[in-house]
Amino acid sequence: MNPLDSLMNQYDRGTVNRRQLVQGLLMLLAPAAAANAQSADDPVRARTINHVHIVVNNMDESKTFYGKLLGAKFQHQFTKDIHSVVLPGDGGWISLDSGTSQVDAEKKNRLGHFAIGIERFNAPETAAAIRKALPGVKVEGDGANSRSVFVYDPNGIRVQLMAKEDKGN
Repeated sequence: MNPLDSLMNQYDRGTVNRRQLVQGLLMLLAPAAAANAQSADDPVRARTINHVHIVVNNMDESKTFYGKLLGAKFQHQFTKDIHSVVLPGDGGWISLDSGTSQVDAEKKNRLGHFAIGIERFNAPETAAAIRKALPGVKVEGDGANSRSVFVYDPNGIRVQLMAKEDKGN
């Protein structure tokens, strides 16, 4: 029996009065309200790692590797050089880049970027929250129709923020 049913049964049996019922209901709702509250420590409500974007030497070998290793299936071709493979279930996806579109010029960083799924994503609001939390950080893609916002961590790694529901297709 769930806590709400238990509380209601206690009220029906007369083992708790109306005041105790209201207090119990408030206690049951408090964790949900707290989980939905946005704090200063959580300015953009990150909820998932949406995807990882990596540079690969051979697109076909990489698709085969991730398919056999993880059960990933080809999902979408963004450009000639960028394809995505989706993980089974609701586990996100991997963006495979055979070009150099999203890496440093020296090609030392094989991680193009990683994406964080944001609850109730809105590009302008997310960008504003980042600018408030991290003044001076470069923010890209903050237009009203933007699918994502990008920032760079202190190591130069590109971090993409997007809707947690975005499946990359």
